[in-house]
Amino acid sequence: MISSGVEKRRFSRVFFSIKDEVLGLFTHSDSEKEMITANIVNLSEGGLHFVLGRNKNKKFIGGDRLVFSEIKAKKTLEFVADIEVEIKWVLDDQYLKHVGFGCEFVNIPDAKRKEIVQLMNRLFQVGKE
Repeated sequence: MISSGVEKRRFSRVFFSIKDEVLGLFTHSDSEKEMITANIVNLSEGGLHFVLGRNKNKKFIGGDRLVFSEIKAKKTLEFVADIEVEIKWVLDDQYLKHVGFGCEFVNIPDAKRKEIVQLMNRLFQVGKE
């Protein structure tokens, strides 16, 4: 099938490389509150995509729920989220250094969604520096 090149996503995204060091802190809803630190590679008001080094992969699967607790970036930019996310897809190719996880925010209040849009704007500025 040939792509029309039309963006089909509902929300615009801010993209980051691993070198941008935009980090997300997560806890698995079924764990004993073990904190997981992962690189965020994109963020939208609907969700996020994070990656873990292959050797740090916690073996999450689609449908797992995590609590996205906090995001940190260069220049001491921090944001406390405390938003539940559901893993919608996993990209786990043996030839890649990282395993990717696409997540959707679950039951996010409108006020928190607006805060994420503001955060995206700030992160976009950090990523350009």
